[in-house]
Amino acid sequence: RGYLAPECYCGEKIAITHKFDLYSLGVIIIEILTGKKGYQIAIENVLEIWSNMMLDALQWEQLRVCARIGIECTDLDPGKRPASMKHIVDALAQTECSTHLSPAGGESELLLLQQFTLCFPFEPNKVITCPLQLTNNTDKHVAFRLTDKSMESSFIRLPLYGIVPPNTPFTLIITTQEKEELPQKYIIDVILHNATLILEDDEYINTFQSQPDNFFREMGNAVQEVKLKALYTLPRHITPSLSKLISPTIKDNNRR
Repeated sequence: RGYLAPECYCGEKIAITHKFDLYSLGVIIIEILTGKKGYQIAIENVLEIWSNMMLDALQWEQLRVCARIGIECTDLDPGKRPASMKHIVDALAQTECSTHLSPAGGESELLLLQQFTLCFPFEPNKVITCPLQLTNNTDKHVAFRLTDKSMESSFIRLPLYGIVPPNTPFTLIITTQEKEELPQKYIIDVILHNATLILEDDEYINTFQSQPDNFFREMGNAVQEVKLKALYTLPRHITPSLSKLISPTIKDNNRR
């Protein structure tokens, strides 16, 4: 059917409205994101297609928003499509002003990352691993903490703590919890905190080793923060429903 809205084929006289144009726009957006026209997608399908790309946090959020807009614009019910182009422009503009994240301690980076997306191919009842490459290009030891932004239980075993020696690459292996089914919340924001650790200062070392969260709290503005995305990717024969993608998050009370 190409770019025409499905109501054009109903065989009845209908009034032409801007909803027709919104449908065509949605088809174009989905075609750009997936390389296919008339492809019925869920947001997760788009994220999987782009999962091997080097995206920063802002680009990842823009991708998610564009996928949502494409899905909403191509809804078979014209009444469920966006109210106007202004709503679409506002949604895109909001990603520009709300998702850019600079290190809390300044622009200089203590730890350099090779990726900003952690992808875990989902398999029932299996622990899945994903490496995260951290590089310390400074002359000092750098302590880090990787945690779920929401501080709630998630499908990843978090938090994780460690120390990267000076001028050294470090591979952090991140693992998932065993899950029989795909969890409702399978795309999460993950925060990497890092701060310089002075080995000559026994107090800082003892605090980090015994109470790492207190260490980062005491370091205050010296802590740098980087935002990443973590998600389960799915085999192509498994496609979650859109209602599951946008359903409210349910708190997991079985946190370890």
